[in-house]
Amino acid sequence: MGTEDEIAVRLQQGATPRQLLAEGFRKSTIYKVADALKSRQSPAPKALVSATLTTDRDRYLPGQNALLSFSIANYAPADLYVFQAGVRPEWLPPSDWIPDTQRRLVGSGDALIVRLCVPMPDDLSLGEKDLFFGIQGQWVGPHAGAPTSELMWTGPLPLFVQHALNGDSVFISASVASMSVISQLESTLDDYGIATIIAGDADLAAAQIDRATYFAAIVSDLASIPTVHQHVQRAQASGKHPILIRDAALAYAMPPSDLSWVDLNFRLGATAAIRFVFQELDKLNQERSLQQAAKRDETLSRLLLALGAVVVGVAIAKSGSK
Repeated sequence: MGTEDEIAVRLQQGATPRQLLAEGFRKSTIYKVADALKSRQSPAPKALVSATLTTDRDRYLPGQNALLSFSIANYAPADLYVFQAGVRPEWLPPSDWIPDTQRRLVGSGDALIVRLCVPMPDDLSLGEKDLFFGIQGQWVGPHAGAPTSELMWTGPLPLFVQHALNGDSVFISASVASMSVISQLESTLDDYGIATIIAGDADLAAAQIDRATYFAAIVSDLASIPTVHQHVQRAQASGKHPILIRDAALAYAMPPSDLSWVDLNFRLGATAAIRFVFQELDKLNQERSLQQAAKRDETLSRLLLALGAVVVGVAIAKSGSK
């Protein structure tokens, strides 16, 4: 069962998004699945006002300023006079927001562009952050209902406080009872700019393993051990040094291998597994850097030798022409 399938089942069983978030599932994935379930169960009427967000960059780091642009569409039959518009990032108290004075009329069917600069605290943790957009305004015109000046808030919009993607990726093969551990590892890698490929379609796995920079396998359940073993063999064949983690209680069930598996107690949570993966990735990255430096030095030596040969050849040619 994939991550999205597990989230869907849990939501249908009564789990709340907050509970799934506490278990380690990614915020954006939870919202995506929840919205899909809602639209299938009872298609909601279009909201009177909607906001779409564009940003000046895909990801931000703590301490940076986010330049945000909101397009506010008015779908109501009445016109909307906007006094103020602004945002409430999740790191602010519920009673606080970052407002901007507008005093503009948005006609029925029209849109308004609002641009805001949102500073992020230096000590803000990495991850996906919720951003709520609010409008303080008044419906006007013959189709306006009862007057109100209460703030109207959109649902959460995503803001990514993460390192920029660095081009590296990790293929993760897993045999686990719950994908929450894998989701925690995936989100932590993503926070530091490393993309993840979670094993899924069997027909695509071999090519995905070959393309990935690194490979990791995590086993805490018996269900998919044979598939994980196949993935490990493919990783070896493609020249990768696999990062291998298993629940110590399942060591007896693993196929015979000369590979070194690290045994952990998964009942204590995912922290130890995540820490070990990062330690191994750091070692592999250092080894790769040394190999790349050696290749650069070798290339430079060849260039210098070639240049020296050219110089000698020119000198001989000049000597022979005298």
